[in-house]
Amino acid sequence: MNSSTQVIDDFRRRYESRPPKWIPESHEEVRLDAGDGLRFLEPAPATGVTHGPPPKSSSEKTNRYLWVIDERGVPYILEVSIARIGSAPKHTNLTGGGEAYLGGEAWFESDTALCISGGSGRYPPQNAAQLDEAVRVFESFGYRVASLGWDREQGIARRLLETF
Repeated sequence: MNSSTQVIDDFRRRYESRPPKWIPESHEEVRLDAGDGLRFLEPAPATGVTHGPPPKSSSEKTNRYLWVIDERGVPYILEVSIARIGSAPKHTNLTGGGEAYLGGEAWFESDTALCISGGSGRYPPQNAAQLDEAVRVFESFGYRVASLGWDREQGIARRLLETF
């Protein structure tokens, strides 16, 4: 199995980093840090994370983490109000308004299993393959990973858990 460093490096070689899809407001360009709750993905198991399932409706917004893949690794943060910026974070708060390869959302089902989406308005996946490769990035850290997947009809990442 490849090390997480190799897998992230391969991901970065295949995809270009890019600026946010739209210009963020000034408080959305503040780069958050560990004092705000920002963490970097490390080998499983994760410690001190909030557990919860992905949403089945757009009104469910609990236990959601935002993540990006950037030059530093995979920073992530729980999406709750942060005093320093006066709101819940945006993906641009993970990059300081700078570039990233991809962004999305994550829900830790346990300390070793999580579900991700490519749900980012600022750094969305370019296609289903890029989202699939992000799953491999998370797996390279030793996590069991599920993805909410790709909506082929709309050409965007799914943001809700579909039940049948």
